[in-house]
Amino acid sequence: MMLHVAFPLPGWVPAGVVVPAFLVLVSLGILGLMLWLARWLPRDEFPYERAPALFTPAERAFLLALREAAGSRYAIFGKVRLADLVRPRAGLTGKSWAAAFGRISRKHVDFVLCEPHDGRVLAVVELDDRSHAGAGARARDRIKDGALRAAGVPLLRMPAQRAYHAGDLRLRLDELVRDALTSATLARD
Repeated sequence: MMLHVAFPLPGWVPAGVVVPAFLVLVSLGILGLMLWLARWLPRDEFPYERAPALFTPAERAFLLALREAAGSRYAIFGKVRLADLVRPRAGLTGKSWAAAFGRISRKHVDFVLCEPHDGRVLAVVELDDRSHAGAGARARDRIKDGALRAAGVPLLRMPAQRAYHAGDLRLRLDELVRDALTSATLARD
């Protein structure tokens, strides 16, 4: 025997139609499941908006001093992915290569100094503010420092300050690049 339950039906359903209770319950269950699952589906295929600026106010202030210090001797690039500066050594394969690449693939450096004529990377400059004090940030910094050192890319860590003296910064950059070029020349000979 089939149990028939009378539910109020919309006006477009002909009078006298009986809907079995299990069919109503199954339909409501499916609808509920769909609504529950919809919470994790993106509402928009591209849920993005424009960031207000590429650099934080502290990074912009440092960049102005860095540009003044660099003059035309260096091209400066900001927010460069670490994996665009260094790569896993030749000879690594499979899981070893993937693990090495994974450690650098989602990290970036603040500023890169390049030779303006050919784009050769000369040095990396990291601006260290309060965000570098946490344990997670220190761990990321250790990976960056180690990867750059292993690849022979000079790194200058600058503490964030209220103001920067372009002349002092120029001397530090020139010394860093000069030492790196000297080391590279000695390593080749």
